[in-house]
Amino acid sequence: MMLLTNLLCYLFFCFITYYSYSHINSLSYVETENKIMSVRYIQVNYMKALFLMVGSPCVLYMIYSIFVLSNVPYILAVIMGGLYAALDMSALVYNPVCHRSTFIHHVSVQLLYLYCVLYNWEFYSLAST
Repeated sequence: MMLLTNLLCYLFFCFITYYSYSHINSLSYVETENKIMSVRYIQVNYMKALFLMVGSPCVLYMIYSIFVLSNVPYILAVIMGGLYAALDMSALVYNPVCHRSTFIHHVSVQLLYLYCVLYNWEFYSLAST
């Protein structure tokens, strides 16, 4: 059941973030001759910053809950982990032309998210806090 929840959360965020990139039409005026620093690159980073800014209070609450209350809010870990991994996957699909280090980061995030999901965000694994 938890695996299905993680998958649905991840796919939902992939869908939302991927289709939100193209709706940043205000950035289409930017002219660049750099193949990597394209309009799509700017759109992706703008939306990633926006989504992560909105999700920051949840992450701050998670940190507070873990260190002060000694309680791990797993549902927030599922949501924020899914959002972060979906942002990277949708960025990779929407803008495949990127630096090698960026590509490695995006792939690493997907592998670590998959690992966390497979181990159900448990303490005895690498996914522990």
